[in-house]
Amino acid sequence: MICISVTPESRQLAKVDLLNASRVGDIVELCLDRLKKAPDMGELLADVGKPIIVSCRRRQDGGDWDGSEDERIALLRQAIICNPAYVELDLDAAKQIPRFGATKRVIAFTSLSSLPDDVNGMFDDAWNAKADIVKFTWPTKTFEQTWPLLKAVADKRELPVVGLGIGRSGITYSLLGRKFNSPWIYAALEKGMEAFSGQTTVFDLREIYDLDALGPKTRFLGLAGFSNNQTALAKVLNRAFAQADLSFRCLPMQVASLDALKRRLEQLKIPGLIVNPAAPLDAAQLADRGDAAVTEAGAADLLYHKEDQWHGFNLLGRAAVKTLEAAAQAKGRELKTQQALVVGATPLARAVLHGLKKFGGVLSVTAPDDDAALRTAQRLDVRHIPYASLYDTRADVVVIADESIHAGHRKQDLNPALFRSEMIVADLTAIPLDTTFLSEARDRLARVIDSQDVGYAYLSSLFKAISGRELDRALFDAALA
Repeated sequence: MICISVTPESRQLAKVDLLNASRVGDIVELCLDRLKKAPDMGELLADVGKPIIVSCRRRQDGGDWDGSEDERIALLRQAIICNPAYVELDLDAAKQIPRFGATKRVIAFTSLSSLPDDVNGMFDDAWNAKADIVKFTWPTKTFEQTWPLLKAVADKRELPVVGLGIGRSGITYSLLGRKFNSPWIYAALEKGMEAFSGQTTVFDLREIYDLDALGPKTRFLGLAGFSNNQTALAKVLNRAFAQADLSFRCLPMQVASLDALKRRLEQLKIPGLIVNPAAPLDAAQLADRGDAAVTEAGAADLLYHKEDQWHGFNLLGRAAVKTLEAAAQAKGRELKTQQALVVGATPLARAVLHGLKKFGGVLSVTAPDDDAALRTAQRLDVRHIPYASLYDTRADVVVIADESIHAGHRKQDLNPALFRSEMIVADLTAIPLDTTFLSEARDRLARVIDSQDVGYAYLSSLFKAISGRELDRALFDAALA
């Protein structure tokens, strides 16, 4: 079930928010801490048509209550008399408010700045407070921070667990909470109405991540990163999996460390990890086996677990090189006669260089971090161009392969004045979306590699590697539209 939290500031808006939330959510949480005046609880709760959770959170618990503690307790007691389905209570409030009627008690533990030390002790405290459900709220900026929350809901407990992760990785918990039968997960009604910063809207959960199709049999594929292009990839893949009647769905996660990552993925029964190769995360080192681009170039954008081993694949680099070859032929050229410059020292940069080497052209690499670029050049046996000499270097093909590089005039930026009309330009950092660099290259009449063409080639190979099926181009175009 989806719980939509509403935090109205006036009694008039409270009724409107409750009714709007009830149309898209299964449960509605009415947060009383922002109301300027005490409401008529009976009137507010009447005719909503969905189970109601009443809460009134203090500032240390992420709320906005600025009245006295006695007033807060009195407001919660008044709400319980009106028989909402649930009341959320922190331990301090739970000690002063006994069980009343059929209203179930959600005992909430909140930490806004750090992870808890003793989760088992919290369950003991919740039991002593006569909890029906335990709620945990704490920071989830990364997958590593989300792990204790995931473990709390995945482990079988006598008390059911709901969780609310603060930060972008809160969605990681929400989707897994759905799989592990958490009583409900939280979502915002719309942008600007989030209970906490970074909370996902109910629209995104359904439209992008296919929430209504998730359940115990869902097989998640990890999708590392929360950039706009990763979200676009999730939307395309989830629609393709649904159309093919497959149980796979994408699980976005912000991976900050590779330590213990494989073990945790296996514990959660996640058989694959899709990685943004334009980011610095070096996923190839997790592969037990891999193709030449993985073993020689150290570049992997898909890890898949089968036969007790993690197999690494490089798919975007291969798709990019294939598209570059077609673009060169369209201009009456051959890649073996071209001078190609790859900008970046990422796994993706290494994959592109590895793929281009088979054509035998003159290959160069540069990056704002000259030491990293030099190591990349030595590993792939190509020419290194100091970043300061970038604009003095002749290039027929320019490939941007580092998402941290921006257009501009600062020392670490890339000035679009580099682009010339005779060049072929590709920006692989936001596939399948367009970028500022591609727009600038078009303005300078360069031959631009279309991000959607590369994206389709990439996702086609990725979808086939996972499902054994072809990706429908019409579905791909419709999802992006």
